[in-house]
Amino acid sequence: MMGDEASTAASNTRGTDGAFSSVTSNSKSRRTSSLTMFTLASTGHSSSSDINFSKRSSDLSEGSRHQTLKPAEFLQSKHKSERVFPVSRLRFAELELVGRDDEKRLLEKCLRRVAPKAEGNGQTGSRELVLISGYAGTGKTTLASALTKSVKRLKGLYVKGKFDLYLRDDPYSGVAAACREICGRILLMRDDEFFDKIRDELIDKLGSENLCLLINIVPELAEIVGDEVVMEDMKKQGSGETKARFNYAFRVLIRVVAKNFAPLVILLDDIQWADAATLDLLHVLIADRDNPSLMMIGIYRSNEVDEAHPLFPLIYEMRRTSEQNDFNVTEIEIGNLNVSQVNDVIMRLLSIDEPSETLGFADVCLKRTYGNVFSLLVFLEMLQTEGLLQYSLGKFKWSWDEQKILSATAATSNVVDLMKQKIEKLPDSVCQRLSIAACLGFSFGGPLKQKIEKLPDSVCQRLSIAACLGFSFEPAILNTVWTTISEQQESTELTEPGGEEDEEIESFLLLAEQEGFLEIEPDSTTAYRWVHDKVQEAAISLVLPDELPTLKAQVGKILVRELDDKYVDSYIFTVVNLLHEGGFPEDESERIQLAELSLRASRKAKDQSAFESAGKYATIGVEALPANKWSDHYLLTLDLYSTTAEVEGFLGNIDRLEELYKEVIDQKDRPLFDKLRVYHAVISYMLGALGKHNNLSAIEILVEILAQLGLSFPKRKRAISRLTKSWTRKAKKSMSSLRLEDISNLPVMQDPVHLETMRLLDQLFTATYMAASDLMPLTIFERIRLTLEHGLSEYSTLAFAGLALYFRDDPALASKTGTFARLVMTIIDSKNVDAKAEMWLTTFVFCWTEPITRMSSRLLKSYETGLSVGDNENAIWCIAQYIVIAFQSGKPLATVEADCKIYLKQMIEFEREIVHADISMYFEMVRNLMGRYDSDPTAMRSEQRFLSYTDHTVLGVFYSCQSILYLYFGEYEKGAELAIERGDSYLKGIPGHVWGMIETFTRGMLLYVRAQSTRKRMYAKEAKRVHTTLEGWIQKGNPNVQHYGLILNAEAAVLSGKLDAADGYYQRAIVAATRQGSIHESALVCERYGEFLLNNRNDPEEARHKFDVAIRRYNDWGATKKVQMLREKHQDLWQKPPSEVVVGLSISEAGKRVSTLSVEE
Repeated sequence: MMGDEASTAASNTRGTDGAFSSVTSNSKSRRTSSLTMFTLASTGHSSSSDINFSKRSSDLSEGSRHQTLKPAEFLQSKHKSERVFPVSRLRFAELELVGRDDEKRLLEKCLRRVAPKAEGNGQTGSRELVLISGYAGTGKTTLASALTKSVKRLKGLYVKGKFDLYLRDDPYSGVAAACREICGRILLMRDDEFFDKIRDELIDKLGSENLCLLINIVPELAEIVGDEVVMEDMKKQGSGETKARFNYAFRVLIRVVAKNFAPLVILLDDIQWADAATLDLLHVLIADRDNPSLMMIGIYRSNEVDEAHPLFPLIYEMRRTSEQNDFNVTEIEIGNLNVSQVNDVIMRLLSIDEPSETLGFADVCLKRTYGNVFSLLVFLEMLQTEGLLQYSLGKFKWSWDEQKILSATAATSNVVDLMKQKIEKLPDSVCQRLSIAACLGFSFGGPLKQKIEKLPDSVCQRLSIAACLGFSFEPAILNTVWTTISEQQESTELTEPGGEEDEEIESFLLLAEQEGFLEIEPDSTTAYRWVHDKVQEAAISLVLPDELPTLKAQVGKILVRELDDKYVDSYIFTVVNLLHEGGFPEDESERIQLAELSLRASRKAKDQSAFESAGKYATIGVEALPANKWSDHYLLTLDLYSTTAEVEGFLGNIDRLEELYKEVIDQKDRPLFDKLRVYHAVISYMLGALGKHNNLSAIEILVEILAQLGLSFPKRKRAISRLTKSWTRKAKKSMSSLRLEDISNLPVMQDPVHLETMRLLDQLFTATYMAASDLMPLTIFERIRLTLEHGLSEYSTLAFAGLALYFRDDPALASKTGTFARLVMTIIDSKNVDAKAEMWLTTFVFCWTEPITRMSSRLLKSYETGLSVGDNENAIWCIAQYIVIAFQSGKPLATVEADCKIYLKQMIEFEREIVHADISMYFEMVRNLMGRYDSDPTAMRSEQRFLSYTDHTVLGVFYSCQSILYLYFGEYEKGAELAIERGDSYLKGIPGHVWGMIETFTRGMLLYVRAQSTRKRMYAKEAKRVHTTLEGWIQKGNPNVQHYGLILNAEAAVLSGKLDAADGYYQRAIVAATRQGSIHESALVCERYGEFLLNNRNDPEEARHKFDVAIRRYNDWGATKKVQMLREKHQDLWQKPPSEVVVGLSISEAGKRVSTLSVEE
């Protein structure tokens, strides 16, 4: 088996350099570090105390010592000493995939599902998640890379990213690497029209703010969209973006790329080392229903992932939810090669056709490597280097001695040992560089390469000396030792980058490439990466374990000192990790430096919504602070404590949050504004936690803070009531006289105290609403007062929207106030509250004064806006109301059913349990009307689950859906009993909600029909009370209930025996419902009119005509089950069955049909 994991590791056949036998010994001996030699010569110390790398001189022969050579000299010595014939080298680069045919076919099958259009079958693509597991070195990456050619043939895009063992807290590192590769491919098309198309799409779909978020992680994206677009908005960018917003931005980016490069295959290697934020993102990306051409391949080491590993529950969850989220999960486990497969590898490498010739050799290799692919190839390369596997130019064939190999080698499945032996044969400067490079992570380059790698011996050996010292030291001591070494090496000073040093670093990199240690990053000319993480482990193992932390800390210090500040920020996670490895320094200035750098790392992780990583770095910073932190380093300490509190609150670590909160609050002589961040961290946690107790605690804290800002609230209930009545009168008077131009002329609020007060009042509104506190109206009035007195802020939008809800009993005033809220939205350039405000206004305010058919487009727009700013909760509520209004306005049931299917999955994805339960009930109701189930159409299949909820909104929706089924399927007795039992509980539980209109109408219909058949006074009395409520809405100008009033008037006339009046009301109701576009309710009134004509007028011919119209309209709506039951009930009225009608028309077709029917009537 051959590929990324293996071919470069063992290959030294690039060009004509060949084997390095002239300068390497066949012995397995170790040698003394040249650095150690010079140290001993200058100081007279014994060799036992000053050794930096784990090599000893006693095992080396004189002929093998090349350690003082520079890389360039080393390469030159090779070139002079050996003439190389390519045929005499093992050609690892030409080796193809071996022993994985079944696995490769399975991958190809998954790829075909992702891009079926490319295969010509005209279907849409699917989403595929492939998980490849196995031990290190078994060829997992190589197997995944086998898809490259197929993806290219399909004109798709194959990119990969890798996670690093030593940088596990670097947020999104693997995903960012894959995105950088995507950007590189796009930038190659800069002169193509296709480039402009993608650029415009990214800007349009993401917007500047979300582009800024991504550019913080993938800077190359700025080259595509243009710096001017980004920088203009970056100044406005806040530092506390939500994880939801990041997920949305990544999701849209991948959608755009997959749309233009279908299929898109993203390989993420070593996901067992991915950070927590990345693991969440992986699930979000693969569950994205709007991305049908995405294939994600996740590779992980199965022996490193147990039940306690964060990856384990993620894999379980993705398996569990794959069906409901419409993606496929394929799992492939890779093991070691068997002897036959090992033999196949050897035969291909040695160009031998007869298996029996190499079977014995294969058995030896299997014993020594246990069939691990990477170990096998490294082992074979080592055999050739040691002369145990040779090519005879005279015989033109390979030769080996199996007994010699067995006696000269030891069995190992640890490829680190093999790579370590190989590295140790290189010059010291090369070994030292490799060890330092290993500290920098799996991939390094750019400024790191320029600053560190361009100073090969000087900087690297200085770091080695520092590692040898192993304790705090003065720079003068280091300089003294270095001067002595420089004299011995005839290099008395450091050279600036360029000239000879430039050549030296290039020689070093060339050597590392040729030895199979490093490779150039894809789509890069400056960055290098290790060919395999095991090579990286081998390089870092050259340093003695006790000295490794010190070496890493010193590398971190070099980076801080040598790099420009902007580059330090780019590599901030690497820098802090390196410094932290050395422990907390004794020197106070160094501790403060570590604390400051940790704060920068925590902020960056927090801004990227990688809260677990942010918490780690913030904790490092807090622990690094000295004892005098509050007195001598107040601002840094406050910032670190506040940041840590915010992160711990988000993560739900309440005990740690309380510790931080108390310590900050205990700083008595400090101003309130300094403590607000920890206050908000605690309040946000309380508002996000379940339980009335938490809301009451939040109210207590908020009221206390507002009092310190000069805004007090009464404590007694009677005083609160009096103040509320007074404020209500003032607010109504103020809103009645206020004009739109008055709002437009208000300034934007600038004063920080007023802005903070508005923010706190907004939080207090949420807490009082959830706790059903009497203080809730006062929080609205105070925000309105501050807005009118001091100007507009984003919280003014919610203040006007909240006041509009409060005025719901006066629809005209509520609508006017709601218009003010919408105007503030357009003035204040902030979308953070738009989804929440529009959801309130549309479904609680404007639905009472405007046709609900106008509401759908606004809700859809607000849904998209909410997602784009990370406000998933209110975005989901917007789409839920969109579905409610779609049903209520009479859209085809097939359309409503499809919408439910789509958005229910997203509600699961975003973990919105209550709204998912609500829409699940609408979904079941719709499917019952369509006849999707064979059972009783009035029975809710998930009744027990729905009734298990204690939330009053869920129960209210359940009983209203149940009532609608009773009405349409003629179960008037059950429906009337439920109406009596429930009464106005829905209207009282969710006052002012749009669904209250249809719920009230349904109750009235059930009660009137039951009263007609039983003549019982209790039904008639309750029906008239409901009727009065609805008439009150009509008198206030509600345009959505006019036809409801006419229908109930007809039923009331029938109950009273006023048949002529009933006849007129029915006919007017049919016209009104049809003009309203309510095809389902026009069908219902036609059905009820038919029953009236049949039972009260004894006119079967006219009744049949009305039933015909009702059936056509039910069919147009999609209520197949209702049509079936209506035909069966009155089958004696038809001499022959009515002609079949197509069900499931589009909205426009249904509208045309309704218009036609209204003319008929």
